[in-house]
Amino acid sequence: MNPCERAEFRKKLESDLKTAGDEVIRLFAQRRVFEGLAKVFQESPAVNVEWTQLHTFLFAGYVAQACLRLRRLMDHDRRNDPVSLASIVWRVCKHPDILTRAEYVSRFTSGLKVRGARCQVPQVAGLALQAVSEHMECEANELFDRFTGPGQPCLDPARLCKACLPARWNCAKVLAYVDKRLAHYDRKRPEDPTWGELDEAIDAAGDLYCDLSVLIVGSAPKRDELAGTWQGAAWEPLLEVPWVTRVE
Repeated sequence: MNPCERAEFRKKLESDLKTAGDEVIRLFAQRRVFEGLAKVFQESPAVNVEWTQLHTFLFAGYVAQACLRLRRLMDHDRRNDPVSLASIVWRVCKHPDILTRAEYVSRFTSGLKVRGARCQVPQVAGLALQAVSEHMECEANELFDRFTGPGQPCLDPARLCKACLPARWNCAKVLAYVDKRLAHYDRKRPEDPTWGELDEAIDAAGDLYCDLSVLIVGSAPKRDELAGTWQGAAWEPLLEVPWVTRVE
C-alpha cells in the first residue's frame, strides 16, 4: 500500500471498530437491564407464580436481540464486507504490515515528547519525563507482543487468529441458533444455547473488542465497563408504582 492507501485503510479500521464497539456496549447494557428485570420477576411473589405470555415476551425477546447482535458482531462475509469484529480481524490478518511495532510504540510516547518540548522544565523534571516515556515504550512493546513475536516488527496473523479463537468457540452455538432458528427455521432444530452459553458468548465478544481496540487504537475499556453508565432517567423506579390504576 502507498501512504494514502495505508491512511485510508487505518481510518476505515478505526471507524469500523468504533461502530462495532458501540454495538458491543449496547449488547452489554441490554444484558444489564435484562438481568435487573429477571431479578424482579424472580423475587416478586405476584409475578413469579406461573409462566405467562409476558414472561415469554421478555425472555424470548431478550434472547433474540442478544443473539442477533452477536451475529452482527461475529459475521464475516467477504463479498459484502460487513462492519463487524470478525471482518476487522480478517482485514488485519490480510494486511498485517498495516500495524507495525514502530508506529504502535510511537503512539504511546509521541504525546509525552510533545508536552515535554513545549514546557520549560528543569533537569530533574526532564529526567522524570524520560523515565515515563521509557515506561510507556516498554508497556507498548509488551502489548504489541501479545499479537506478534517478541521484537517482531509487524503483526503475526497466526497469533491474532489464536487470540480470537475463544470468541469463535463461545459464539459458535449462538450463531448456529441464529442461522437455523431466528433468521431461518430449519427442520433439523439445533440445540438451543443455555443462559450460561449466551453470557459466555457476550463476554467473549466483549473481550475480542477490547483486544482489537488495544491493538488498533492502543487503549480499551475493561470488560466490566462495557455496559457504561446510563445518562437518562433510571428505569427501576417505574417498577415501584402500579402501571394500571382502576377507578372504582
